[in-house]
Amino acid sequence: MASDTGVISYNKEPRFQTVIGLEVHAQLDIPQKLFSSAPTVAAVHSASTPNTLIRPFDLAVPGVLPMTSQAAVQACVLTAAALQCEIAPVSRFERKHYHYADLPFGYQVTQQRWPMARNGVIQSSQPLKTKKKKQPATELPPVVRIDRIQLEQDTGKTTTSTRKSPDGTTTTTHSLVDFNRAGCALMEIVMHPDIRSSQHAAATVETLRQLLQHIGTCNGRMEEGSLRVDLNVSIHPLDGNAEFQSNLKNRVEVKNLNSLRQVQQAADYEVLRQAKIVAGDDENHDSTTTTPKTFQETRTFHVKSGKTVLIRSKEGDEDYRFMPEPDIPPVVIDKVRTVRIVCLFVGWESE
Repeated sequence: MASDTGVISYNKEPRFQTVIGLEVHAQLDIPQKLFSSAPTVAAVHSASTPNTLIRPFDLAVPGVLPMTSQAAVQACVLTAAALQCEIAPVSRFERKHYHYADLPFGYQVTQQRWPMARNGVIQSSQPLKTKKKKQPATELPPVVRIDRIQLEQDTGKTTTSTRKSPDGTTTTTHSLVDFNRAGCALMEIVMHPDIRSSQHAAATVETLRQLLQHIGTCNGRMEEGSLRVDLNVSIHPLDGNAEFQSNLKNRVEVKNLNSLRQVQQAADYEVLRQAKIVAGDDENHDSTTTTPKTFQETRTFHVKSGKTVLIRSKEGDEDYRFMPEPDIPPVVIDKVRTVRIVCLFVGWESE
C-alpha cells in the first residue's frame, strides 16, 4: 500500500482506494467548564488530584441546573470563522444517550442536529511526501470539507490498576474514574470523507492543531488528550467489479487517537485489514458470514501491536436516542458581536 496515494494493491494489482473522514475533538482552552463554574483541566496547567476540579452539576447531582459558558461559545465561533464556516444564528443542545462509567448523566450534551457551524474548509499546509526521491511533492493536498462544528461535554477519564495480594497468589483489577475532565467544553469538528491517504489524514490533523493553537482556542496537546482524533475509514474499489461493490457499505471508526503517528499507523493498518476481508483473504475474519461481506464497526488502536482492535459493532443515530435538551436554552448568535470577535482576532477595530 502507498501511504502517500492511499492506493491498495492486491496480487500486485491496484484494487482499492483509501477513503478517510476525520472527527476531531478539541478541548477548549477556557477557564471554566461548559455548563458549570468548575475550572477546566487546561486552565489549571498542571496535574490535579483526581476528582477535585468538579462541581455538583458535573456529577449529575439532582436539582443543579446548567449555565452555558459564554467563553466556550466565543471560542467555537472564532474557530468556525477561521475555518470559513457558515455560523448558525441559532444552535441547540440535545442529549445523546449511552452508558459508560465515566459519563455521570447517562447521556452526553451535544449538538448533533443543530450545530454551531457548518460547511467549512481546511487544507493542509504541508505537501504530501512521496516515495520517489527524484520527484518531490510540490503541490498541497486537496481541500477537505468540514461538515459541522458542534459544542459538547467531555467525559471523565477511566484508569485501570492491577494489584496483587500480599501472598502474590491472586491479582485484582480495579477501574478508577476521575471526573476532573467531565463537563469540559469540547468542539467536535466533523469532516467529510475527502481524505485519500494516511499521510493526508495526519497532515490535515497537524494543520488543524496548529490553527487552533494560533487562534488560542485549544492548546493542541495531543499527548494530554486536549486534541483527540476519530478516524472513519473505508475502502473504495478501483476496478468497479460487482464482487467488490458491497464494500461501499463498510465503514470502521477508530476511536481516540492522540498522536499524528497513531493517525497514520491506524489508517494504514485498517485499510489493509478491510481489503483482506473484502477479498476473502483474512484468516482472522469470521468465514461463516455470507457474502456480500459488510461491516460497521467501532475499533481502537493498540499502540504496541500496531493493530486496531474491535470494541463493538457500529451504532446508528437511533441507538443513541437523540432528544432536545430541555434544561439548556438555544444559543443565539448576534451577527454584530460575531463580526467584532473576528475583527479583534485579525487586529481590526469594528465600528
